[in-house]
Amino acid sequence: MESGYKKMIRNIVKAMLMAFFLSINLNTIDKNTDVKADMYLKLKQYLQPFLVVNIFTYLIYFIILILLIAYLKRNYYKTSLAFKFFSVLYSTILALCTCYGTIAREGNIVNYLYNQKYLTIFWVVVITWAIFFYLILKFLITYFNRIKAQKFIVEGSTINWKKWFCVILICWLPYIIILYPGTTNPDTINQLLEFFNHGSWVRDDYPIAWYLVPHNPFTISNQHNFLVTLFYGINFKLGISLFNSTGIGLFISSIFQITGLVSMLTYALVTFSKLGMNNHVLRYFGIFFALFPMLPMIGMFLGKNVLYSIFISWSFLLVVNALKQTKLLKKTRWYVCLFLSLLGQLAVEKYAIYIIAFMTVLIPILFLKKSFIKKLTVTMLGSLIVFLVVQGAIFTALHVPNGDPIEGKSVMIQSTALYQKYHSNDMTDYQKKVINKVFVRKNLASLYTPGFSDPIKSSGGKKIGLQSDGSFNQHLNKSFVEGYRYKTVTANDIKNYNKVWLHLMLKHPMILFEALMGQGYGYLDLQARQGDISVNIPADALNVAQVRHEIPIDSKSYAIDYTKHSKRYRELIAAIYNICSKIPPFAFLLNGNYLINITIVCFLLILGTGMYEKALAILPILLQVPIFMLSPVNGSQRYMYPFFFTTFIVLGIVLCWQSTKNKGSREDFI
Repeated sequence: MESGYKKMIRNIVKAMLMAFFLSINLNTIDKNTDVKADMYLKLKQYLQPFLVVNIFTYLIYFIILILLIAYLKRNYYKTSLAFKFFSVLYSTILALCTCYGTIAREGNIVNYLYNQKYLTIFWVVVITWAIFFYLILKFLITYFNRIKAQKFIVEGSTINWKKWFCVILICWLPYIIILYPGTTNPDTINQLLEFFNHGSWVRDDYPIAWYLVPHNPFTISNQHNFLVTLFYGINFKLGISLFNSTGIGLFISSIFQITGLVSMLTYALVTFSKLGMNNHVLRYFGIFFALFPMLPMIGMFLGKNVLYSIFISWSFLLVVNALKQTKLLKKTRWYVCLFLSLLGQLAVEKYAIYIIAFMTVLIPILFLKKSFIKKLTVTMLGSLIVFLVVQGAIFTALHVPNGDPIEGKSVMIQSTALYQKYHSNDMTDYQKKVINKVFVRKNLASLYTPGFSDPIKSSGGKKIGLQSDGSFNQHLNKSFVEGYRYKTVTANDIKNYNKVWLHLMLKHPMILFEALMGQGYGYLDLQARQGDISVNIPADALNVAQVRHEIPIDSKSYAIDYTKHSKRYRELIAAIYNICSKIPPFAFLLNGNYLINITIVCFLLILGTGMYEKALAILPILLQVPIFMLSPVNGSQRYMYPFFFTTFIVLGIVLCWQSTKNKGSREDFI
């Protein structure tokens, strides 16, 4: 009794202490700390975050912690070492991103990162949140393991896939009509300009270093994926050639995307049925796919992220079906489909090559003795080789300009700008000279924008387009400030810059930490929200804008102008989104960062139950996240579009997997 009493007291004390640190508002510090203040005032300033703790918030956290601890003590579930490792890792990163986002939104980064006492407070709060998140994960895996199979699984589950394909498509029709012929952003328009022989214009707007551009270059570059540009351009040309309509030209691409997405969602329902999901629950998923408005509206956006959603979903569902029906692993047709889905990923998204290459190495290591590994590895490796060989041959023959590697160096760019901003005098003349050969060094501090590297790498926000007299102008934005010296930089300049950058970051590592966090926290931060959208400006959160553009083709200029089409309905959609995306529970469905976190939790739950092969099937979807966090834009919903489709597919499949396991009929699929 005494031992139990002491444990209870200890747990209560832990809960009280944790609740206190969880209740701290990191933005209550005095931003104007006086270094010359007396000791009493300094102490008051440093203790300020602790002195304004909300008692109501404290009590809520305390009650939650007591309930969590009590539940976990009463319902012990032994988890695997893999679950513990990845749960601790995820909890720590999630806590760090959420806490960093809290101070970043209020402009408190400098006050915390470069003040030792406040930095200590920051890390204490991060560690507390990490422990809290880990306890929640422990609760979820314990509860998840107790799910009753009969809630989700029945024998003989059936589905009419043709009916559901039509139901989803019909329910999407209003959004297809409202957003006709499809929504675009500057990247889409640049791709069309490239296709119609204006590649030199685009290369000045979205710079590719001249040393990378071959002699007599082909008009289409690989900046936004060569094959995607070709796909949109051919469809646009068909619309003009056959119907003399730019709208139909865009709509052909939109219909391809919509058809592909509806097909994958229908395939997901078929997969749920094969896994034994009962018809009642399956119907709920089908209705959700049909009525969730984000899906068709994202599908109408002409961008590589939407195309990637189709192919990553296809690959995932193929693997899931093979895990259920091992006979598929002996059929050539399955490998052909997987090969095509992987080629599709490689064709539409550059980072797919890293994900597929990583999985090609990882799978044989983990499952070396499995009989199917040889064929699977050959298929994955073959897709990489075929794609690289064919693409290389095309690029060489046509002199296609490849993308500039600077695109993937956003953290380097941002940290260099921060170094110039904070420590401009702490560089040698040689280091200044090296940086100045790649960037206009004096402009870096003014061009630096937290979480957005384009102002520097795209040379200060130049804007290209047609003037009122119909002539083309490369500098519609007269006030642009040059950042990246793409016209004069050389490969050797980049090589020297890499060395100097590494030396500077070792000298002031906190600069690198700020740049790294600034580019990536928005993809996991639980408090992050997307900005408002409008019908006039294309938004990453959800694009319902129709902007007038002109595409010069030969001697004629073709206008894309659907600014008045369904404007009232688009305004209504924008107004509803701007409200609902800020308030729970709608925010959980309308912000991609929540969907990423849901997918990660699904992965951990499957990992925690020991279904390692199945957890591995989800991993390629999650490997997008670290790539997002190194991208040019922090928290870009456009990058997260694939998760709006894959998250709900993963959720349904995970429920089936776990319910089947608990039912006691789980087979050794592989």
